[in-house]
Amino acid sequence: MRMFQTFSIPRKLVLIIMITSAVTCLMASVAFLVKDVILYHHSMVHSLSGLTQVIGMNSQGALVFNDQYTAEKNLTALRAMPYVFSACVYDREGEVFATYLRKDVSRKVSPPPYQKSGHYFKRFEGNEYLYLFQPIMLENEHIGTVFIKYDLQEMLFKLKEALFIFGIIMLTAFFVAFMMSSRLQRLISEPILRLAQTTKSISQNRDYGVRAEKCDWHQDEIGVLIDGFNEMITEIEAQEVEIRRHRENELNRQREYLDR
Repeated sequence: MRMFQTFSIPRKLVLIIMITSAVTCLMASVAFLVKDVILYHHSMVHSLSGLTQVIGMNSQGALVFNDQYTAEKNLTALRAMPYVFSACVYDREGEVFATYLRKDVSRKVSPPPYQKSGHYFKRFEGNEYLYLFQPIMLENEHIGTVFIKYDLQEMLFKLKEALFIFGIIMLTAFFVAFMMSSRLQRLISEPILRLAQTTKSISQNRDYGVRAEKCDWHQDEIGVLIDGFNEMITEIEAQEVEIRRHRENELNRQREYLDR
């Protein structure tokens, strides 16, 4: 804060504009990122719910006839979705009936504790996953549940991409704000600096006939300041003239007295 007080007026104006722009851009970026994350979560849950419903419908017959092969074959359709880490089908008793693992998963992964429906987010081995359970219904009777464990690396990739884009936008905004503020600050700083130079000139030369220049567009507080300064200098000049006249009168009286 002390360093800020030592800055010149042009630098202060530019810095204030830059800080304001930075805070505004940062808040807007955070708001958009939070909105995107929330929308992505909702969209992903909705999309996977539809997918698990289809898998559940295709697995109804396999559960009824205890056909584990068909149930696992239905789950292999998930290979088209590389971010599906694992999946399984539970029977009505909550026992694992069929399983699916992504190709790059080398070890066996145990399915989570059974639940009929719902979803939640959980960190596993340093990564975030979406756990989604979709009930399988047949004529309003619960006969099983489809589970999908979805890798949120896709969301993180999109988040990094969004951060990169926002970073470019912020840098561009900072550059534009700097260029504009560097030019626009002159409307405020230049008349004040000229007024300061006029004050210094009057102080050094004791020339009270000098007046601060006022442009046509200075109809704001700066114009009031310039008018007030000029009025003050006019009064000082008048007082100086009066003092000089009084001094000359005194000198003349003294001369007349000495001449007698």
